[in-house]
Parts: sequence; C-alpha cells; structure tokens
Amino acid sequence: MHPNQITSLRIPFTMGTIGLQAFSPLISATLAAITDVLDWIDGAVARASHQTTMEGTRLDPLIDKIINTAELVYLISMVRHQLFSVASVAFIMGAIENIAVDAYSQLLRGNLLEQCKEGWRAIVHPETCALDKHEHHHLKANALGKMKKVLQSLAVIMALADGHNEVAQYSAAVFLHVAVVVGYMGTQKRLEMIEREQEQ
Repeated sequence: MHPNQITSLRIPFTMGTIGLQAFSPLISATLAAITDVLDWIDGAVARASHQTTMEGTRLDPLIDKIINTAELVYLISMVRHQLFSVASVAFIMGAIENIAVDAYSQLLRGNLLEQCKEGWRAIVHPETCALDKHEHHHLKANALGKMKKVLQSLAVIMALADGHNEVAQYSAAVFLHVAVVVGYMGTQKRLEMIEREQEQ
C-alpha cells in the first residue's frame, strides 16, 4: 500500500470515531488514537520506502485539518446543550479557535480546492506522484506544528472518551487553548521560512 493511501485510511477511521461515539465512547476514543498513529506511520513508510512525494507532503496536513475539524465540530455539537457550564464554554471556544487557526494555516499552503483535487489524485493514482528530491521546508510540519497536533489529539481523545465530564472538558479546553498558541507560533515560523526560501 502506498503511503498516500495509508494517509487516506484516516478518513474512514474518523467516520467510525464520530459514528460510534454515542454508542461507545471508549471505542470512539480508541479509533481516534489509531487514526493518530496512522498519521505517524504514513510518513515513516514513505521515508523507509523512498516514496516521499511533494503531493504526499501536501496531502498529510490537508487530511490533518479535515479530520481535526470534523472531530471538533462533532464535539462542539455534543456539548452545546451544556452552555451554562464554564467547562463546556471553555472547550467550545478552544475548539473554534483551533478550527480557525487550522484553516488559516492550510490556506497559506495555497488554493484549498486545488489542494483537495491534488490530494484526491495522490490517493487514487499515487503512481503518478513524482518522488520529491528537494527539501521544501515550509511545506513540512515544524516542531511547533507537531506539538500542536499532539495537543489537539489529546484534547479530542479526552473529550471523546468522557466529554460530558467537567474535568475532562476543562482538561481538553486547556490542551486546545495551548494548541492555538503553539499553532499560531508554528504558522508564523512557516511564513518566515517561505520568505527565506523566496529570497534564495
């Protein structure tokens, strides 16, 4: 299986995560964790098999944003009836902020529709992707971006497992608010990389 197709497996896992949450929060949280593990596996397989491509480099963060947005929107809908709870409001605000920062970060990578079209081709016809022999640092996740992803994943898994518990909501909200700050810093760092590469 091509690394791009491993990346695409995260979408049906996310559909399962959302679809099963009401019936089994534990299974839902487990599927979310597996989805995150696949996020690390696809890159490792690409590097180990020398199948790193520009399309794959662009596809991975796009899938990240789609999945994260879907999970956070679902979680917002799950706790929206608890608007008189400070924990729920803090979580919802953190989730909305994360969606906004993710959208901004992804738009910096180019036209969103074109990214989706290219991503679809990379999944369906991975053999047409050219091997990436050059370093495109501004396209790759920096350390801050990876830290943001970990924080978001912890928040989502915690909320999926016990989203109606105020302690879990507070904890997830803290992770999300920290993720916003870290994500914004990572985006600014990417902008600096773009400027440096354009000057060279």
